Amino acid sequence: MVLSTFRRELTTLKGIIVPGGIAAVIVLGLVLVGGDLGTAIVICLLVAGAYWVAGVPLRYFAVVGAAGVVMVLYMLNQGTTRNVRIQTWLDPSTCDPQGTCMQAIHGLWALASGGLWGLGPGMSREKWAGLPAADNDFIFAVIGEEFGLIGTGLVLVAFGMIAVAINRLVRRHRDPFVQIASGAIGAWLVGQALINIAVVIGLLPVTGVPLPLVSSGGSSLIVSLVAVGVLLAFARHEPGAQEAFAARPSVIKRSIAVVSRGRRGYLPRRRWRHCRARQPDARYGACAARARA
Repeated sequence: MVLSTFRRELTTLKGIIVPGGIAAVIVLGLVLVGGDLGTAIVICLLVAGAYWVAGVPLRYFAVVGAAGVVMVLYMLNQGTTRNVRIQTWLDPSTCDPQGTCMQAIHGLWALASGGLWGLGPGMSREKWAGLPAADNDFIFAVIGEEFGLIGTGLVLVAFGMIAVAINRLVRRHRDPFVQIASGAIGAWLVGQALINIAVVIGLLPVTGVPLPLVSSGGSSLIVSLVAVGVLLAFARHEPGAQEAFAARPSVIKRSIAVVSRGRRGYLPRRRWRHCRARQPDARYGACAARARA
């Protein structure tokens, strides 16, 4: 709401920092005090998506990005476990299969054993043995083991469709609030999904970020579903959406017509031809209804 209200003032450093930047820094600082670097990165993606759609010049993103790199390096030196995970990711020769890189190794084993078609639903072996957090942070590895490359590809396609739908919503809607909120939610959901998948396949060091809409339960799933509901509410009011809904026949009426169709409502083919021949215009439907009755 702040960014949409002061959108024309976001070309200066003061307009960017006050008041939207201050609020974002406060929230981000509280998360960093708790020591959750993964969630802090996701929040940075959300804020960056909002500011990008709001129209902040690119040079300010470069400055904030440099400051973010400095902050990440500082956080790495504050946590011994986090630092070791980074070290093992950069130098696989220092990897301890029973220690810091156990999750990464078992995740890759799960993906490899799934092959192209997978072992079948519920047939994963890693989720019962050596893969910690198999139902949340490493759920993508379990999907790869049970449904193979086909299943993981469908997950990627699904998140790609979400990104395309959000991009269309940002471009088509005329309300700046809807555009900025949709961009922020899209950067959050798709960005978090990419981080989780990159961790599982070994492109990023292990971090505790769940896969949106897929990982089991908890506050992450609830908030992700709420965010999707917000996007759906926005989409119902984009230009042309209400007209499309009004022109579309009722889903309930179509369903009732299909379910109730039986011998009583059966119309012989010769009567259909009779109605079509006598009344080829819009009255054909009324003729068929009388013939069926």
